[in-house]
Amino acid sequence: MDYFAYMSRNKIDMLYDQLPEGLIDEFSIANEKETKVDAEGSACASFTKWLPSITAKGAYARKGSIVFNRKIKETYAHKLDICLLSLKKSKLVLDAATCEYSKFKKANYVFYVGNFKVESFDVNSYALLSSTLSFGELSYKLILTCSMIYFSDAKDSEYFIHSGNYQFFEGNVSSNFKCIFIISGIDEETKTIHGSPLFLAIDNSIQMVL
Repeated sequence: MDYFAYMSRNKIDMLYDQLPEGLIDEFSIANEKETKVDAEGSACASFTKWLPSITAKGAYARKGSIVFNRKIKETYAHKLDICLLSLKKSKLVLDAATCEYSKFKKANYVFYVGNFKVESFDVNSYALLSSTLSFGELSYKLILTCSMIYFSDAKDSEYFIHSGNYQFFEGNVSSNFKCIFIISGIDEETKTIHGSPLFLAIDNSIQMVL
């Protein structure tokens, strides 16, 4: 099961609302039946190989916590499933780990797996998460801007700091996430890529590090 620490409801709604009802029904049926996805020829092989784990089942809430607004969160997990299947079918997702920088700059959506640390945050607005992207000898700093209310620990449209997330936001603990983000800008002078994530899912292949 994938654990989603973050889902951007605005982006999910925007993508989902653009899909025809017939296509949503088709994806919903395929979602229930699909057990294996063929990655051959995919625009993003690693994204396509990972996709079954979300279409099988996903959680959007802090592990072991009381789940607030459970029906809403389950709805958004389902909507995300449908949106990801649509992006896969349209071949709009590129893999940051394998694509060339010239193609990366033109990407609609980027799939990335990496280690993130909190650059800064305001509990009432946004968090800036940073990581490093490499393209051969080129190295860029990746900054993702995340609305605090869309992290899974939000309650009643507010985010709160507690013992389970304190070290990530106010300590030195980093976390490994799988994500899809939209490029919002690239500063070539400072070698910084700014992005806006559709979601952040815990990458269980690597543990949290200090």
